[in-house]
Amino acid sequence: MTKHAGRYYLQYGAPGTEFNAYATGTYVGDSPLVPFTYAPYNPVSYKPGGFVTGAGHGNTFQDLLGNFWSTGTPWIGVNGNFERRIAMFPAGFDTDGHLFASTRFGDLPHFAPTSRR
Repeated sequence: MTKHAGRYYLQYGAPGTEFNAYATGTYVGDSPLVPFTYAPYNPVSYKPGGFVTGAGHGNTFQDLLGNFWSTGTPWIGVNGNFERRIAMFPAGFDTDGHLFASTRFGDLPHFAPTSRR
């Protein structure tokens, strides 16, 4: 669960780990203990193509510099049918408080930032 600007974001993976469209979605709530509402802008993290595919089984966190990141477990399938890697995508919140992640070029190595984006 991620908290930002007084809102809570409860994330889930769907539709299924075996599909290239495997993504991370979110529900939004005003408290960690009240009912959550399905976010109409789902999925949050989605990567249907590239060297690795899928972005489900993830979460969002904030690093020590204040940058948000979304993780996922994309499928690579070189040594086994359900072989996965851990991916980390830049994430954030737009002006409406919608959680998002950028999976563009997410299957290529990146340098970690040394300052806030």
